[in-house]
Amino acid sequence: MTALLMKRGVWIGIAFLVLVLILATFASLIAGQRLQNALLSRTLEEVTGRRVVLNTQPVITIFPALRAELQDVSFHNWGYASDNFPVLKAQSIQLSFSVFAALNGEVRLTAIELDRPVFHALAEDGTRQWPFSHEAKLAKQFTGLIATLPEPPGENMLADILGNAPGPIIIHDGTIILDRSSTDVINKIDGRLVWMKGRRSGLLNAQGVWRGEPTKIEMNTNDLVMLIAGRDAEMHMAVSSRLLNASFAGVARLLPEPYFEGAVFAQANSLLAATAWQGLATPFDFAALGLTISGAFKGDSDKWQLEDSKLQLGTNKGTGGLIFQPNEALPILSGTLDFENLDLAMLTRIFEFNPKSPHFNPPNFSTDLRISANAASFGALELNKIAASFQVSKQANTLDIHNAAAFGGTLQMALKNDANAGTELRVLAENIETKALGKLNPMFQDLPQTRGSVSAILRGGNIADPNFFETAQGTIKLRLGAGEIARYNANQLVREVRKGGLIALKAAPPSILSFTEIDAQATVVNGTIQFDPLRVGLNKATLTLVGAYAVKDQSIALTGTIDLEEGHEEAINGAERLEVFFGGNRNAPLMSSLNKQTIKN
Repeated sequence: MTALLMKRGVWIGIAFLVLVLILATFASLIAGQRLQNALLSRTLEEVTGRRVVLNTQPVITIFPALRAELQDVSFHNWGYASDNFPVLKAQSIQLSFSVFAALNGEVRLTAIELDRPVFHALAEDGTRQWPFSHEAKLAKQFTGLIATLPEPPGENMLADILGNAPGPIIIHDGTIILDRSSTDVINKIDGRLVWMKGRRSGLLNAQGVWRGEPTKIEMNTNDLVMLIAGRDAEMHMAVSSRLLNASFAGVARLLPEPYFEGAVFAQANSLLAATAWQGLATPFDFAALGLTISGAFKGDSDKWQLEDSKLQLGTNKGTGGLIFQPNEALPILSGTLDFENLDLAMLTRIFEFNPKSPHFNPPNFSTDLRISANAASFGALELNKIAASFQVSKQANTLDIHNAAAFGGTLQMALKNDANAGTELRVLAENIETKALGKLNPMFQDLPQTRGSVSAILRGGNIADPNFFETAQGTIKLRLGAGEIARYNANQLVREVRKGGLIALKAAPPSILSFTEIDAQATVVNGTIQFDPLRVGLNKATLTLVGAYAVKDQSIALTGTIDLEEGHEEAINGAERLEVFFGGNRNAPLMSSLNKQTIKN
């Protein structure tokens, strides 16, 4: 008896299953017929807020699930409904629907699957756009509801609207074109957008290839409804690749214009590689220079602002604020940065490239930064308490040190690489210890131990080249206070001049030449410094010279006079003038008298 009942139970179960399948098939047939009559294009237009163009008839599958497959589908802005430039175009779109909703005469999407979609992020009028618009059905419903409420709606108030929301959106081999030229693209995107927690939260995971680099994108929000409605919602985004890792956590708004406010973090092991990946050309090599930056971010499509930031550029750690304006004719990076210790040598790389060279690659962005540092190094030059600016543009690159403490005095210096004028160096140093200038260039190593002022304007090739002065052109002014020059003896030289012939200027220690001041004006032409004049004040005497010094050969050719005042121990019968010549090499200078006549007052 038990076995008989079991057999009957099995047959009843099988019969029930067959009945369910028959009813499901019958329901699907009815639903499929109603779905065809519901006009799929209108459904998609309501979901996306875009005009839909179906180039082929949809294929409806009614069993085992109610699905529609659309081939060659394009979505357009209503105001710019050209078939040549759609907002979104997909090779195929597969739509899944609720059978029971279709039986009730409703069209309710349960999933959307796009194959090889291509999305244009820039509209025909040049503005940024999203795949859906504020005209989408859900967006209008959310906006209309929220506009009537003093507070954001709760779960119960949103239940009816959310019931019509589409299900998961799945993307296969997608492409995002970021500009009209189709050169900036993210392709090979495989992603999935899932609505969670009663379809209010959203999670997007996507993996793709952007300019040849595999890239992973993650995004989640606590309130997808608010985002679609054009209201603020919490959002977290992360982009990771071999060249750049970045994240955002804060508040976002997508419609009608995108806006983000929160904390950001970005890290790149090679600033050059990261900027090149973003399509930003740099005229200098930052290949070995890494960047880590974090701070409070505010940004829309026109301006990105980073405040209270912490950054590390190479070995340089600093704080400050930055502003990037991406939509300018030439995108602009500006801001103010403060460093504890700063290596300015990394910035001088902009002067290693000649803008007149056919290999010069002008940047496609401009930079205008204000920089301060408690301490800084510029090769062998040590600076303190500096205030500077740094500009990069297609026309010129400039590092301008407005003020700094250096060599025991103050320093102002500007380096400029101009596309038309070439490289220019401007220096104004006041009350500095001149002996310390020997650290900058070997030609300064013989300067006396004293204080003074130097101003110079020089133009030439690579300023970072130790041989810069060999090809430079410009002007130099020098004024030094009282000091001493070792291995020279003024009185002994006067005696030797009277004898005639060539005299070695350098004397054996402890000979010392004491002077009251040195004043020089010089013109630099093709690596030759032409003095006109060079005056050296001595004890009751003045040495005045004109002539040249060749930097490369270190050769000297100067003529002038030694004017002895009345009372000078070597003067004969009152004041006297001796005409002299200086020549030879800087390491072994020579002097001789041009004549033996004296001029008496």
